Amino acid sequence: DKNISFGMEIEVEKADKDEININLAKNLLSDKWKTTNDVSLNLGLEIISPVLYDRQDDWNELSEVCKIVNPLAIIDKNAGGHIHIGSQILENNIDYLLNLIKIWSTYENVIYRFLNGDHITGRPEILKFADMMSITFWKDYELLKKNKCSFENIIVILSRRRFQAINFENINNCIKHNINTKNTLEFRSPNGTINI
Repeated sequence: DKNISFGMEIEVEKADKDEININLAKNLLSDKWKTTNDVSLNLGLEIISPVLYDRQDDWNELSEVCKIVNPLAIIDKNAGGHIHIGSQILENNIDYLLNLIKIWSTYENVIYRFLNGDHITGRPEILKFADMMSITFWKDYELLKKNKCSFENIIVILSRRRFQAINFENINNCIKHNINTKNTLEFRSPNGTINI
């Protein structure tokens, strides 16, 4: 759906933050793309996208950012990436939310393998920063199917902690994206990459 928003957090190591920021500014990207230090990495940096949509301009911009970062940082074994999907995709629909955790529970191992990208295994601390949730989500699914809960209560139950495969803590409602709030589902499990 072209109206569903998404965003990226690209983690890199041994980054020349000043040079990256200069190049983002030269390419008129610094007002939208932000950099912040990531203390969990060696000279770590996180490049945070603006709200993006499935439009060619946004994909071109993402590609340009990766080209800027590529010679000025590395993706080492510890770098991850986070993908945010606008929570409006759930439409405050309990069935959509339950289907998401059921599908994730069923296919988490396969999803993680895909998210490893060009690496055979996940980064060493992936379970520290993106803990696998299939067993927990399956128990949640079974319990929530039996009991009637509101959409908001289900979000509270699924928001155990930030550092799990899917972070539900950013969902405050499922209305159209508001620039002042994240309001996203955050998928924390991928290995990092700057390859498009």
